[in-house]
Amino acid sequence: MARAKTPTSIKRTLRLPSLLLWALLAGSVAASPAGTTREAGWTTYDAARVDRHVRALAETIGPRSAGSAAERQAASYIADELKSIGLSTEIQPFQVIGGSGSYWSANVVATKPGSDTRYGTIYLGAHYDSVPGSPGANDNASGTAVLLELARLLANQELKPRLVLIAFGAEEVGLRGSTAFVRQLAPLERETSLGMLNLDCVGYGTHQLAATMTGASSALVDRVVAVATRLGLEIERGPYLGNSDHAPFANAGIPAAFVATRDAGKLCGPNYHQPTDSANTLDAVQMEHVGRIVLAAAEDLSASATLLTPTQVRLPLLLAGAQADVFGTAAKAQLP
Repeated sequence: MARAKTPTSIKRTLRLPSLLLWALLAGSVAASPAGTTREAGWTTYDAARVDRHVRALAETIGPRSAGSAAERQAASYIADELKSIGLSTEIQPFQVIGGSGSYWSANVVATKPGSDTRYGTIYLGAHYDSVPGSPGANDNASGTAVLLELARLLANQELKPRLVLIAFGAEEVGLRGSTAFVRQLAPLERETSLGMLNLDCVGYGTHQLAATMTGASSALVDRVVAVATRLGLEIERGPYLGNSDHAPFANAGIPAAFVATRDAGKLCGPNYHQPTDSANTLDAVQMEHVGRIVLAAAEDLSASATLLTPTQVRLPLLLAGAQADVFGTAAKAQLP
């Protein structure tokens, strides 16, 4: 989770050699054919697999500051894991420009098509970078590891909406990855978004927390709390938070929920942004609780999704001044 930062800009202009390194990495990510996986019948949360992901990121790779070679190594690891379960996966570079200069980072984005595009999209996300000098186990190898496990569990499920999973880069320097991702969403994609679930600092504490931005819709937080209660898991409806990757989605009008683990102390625990934020300090049980809650919330969103009519989508777009062919030429005749 990021501290409050002075805003910097994000651009997609050409700059070498950092962009070239990201481009080469992106070119090496060839998605597996849709619908294929290494194994079949995955239905059970695998804590050992999650621990392996945490240790790969926090120990084998180590500190993953934005724009660093270690951040690129982490992105490659995440992309390989996502494509290995049959998800269409790509690396999307973006440039960060700030007071200390400019550099490139990237988001890793995996997509699972839904049964019909008119059901909309569910977004699951977690940032994979860390602050300099910290292994970033809780913040946020923990969230990334659970995200990868959720991708594995959801890969073979029949979902009505499209599912997009994003591992965000450069969160620790001001939510740069999530900001870049939301900026490139088309008006239609924003209007048909069912919600964004953000996993951050999920490995240290005694219970879960769900929160969103001040003034934003609390519908998804309400759903997360209801799901956790149904599962018999303790969850706190947290204060409004804006320093994690749910914020750009909420600011764009997309229902968003920050999901974390905490205790009575500091939100991300006593090792927050410290060299002591190591894999051995994490609680596997609490991470599994987060996984169960977010998985159930995503399944709940899918089950309750309804087909959007052309009027339901086109009217907000027209009011916003957007020109879009919502469901193709044939659908235009259905509009009033």
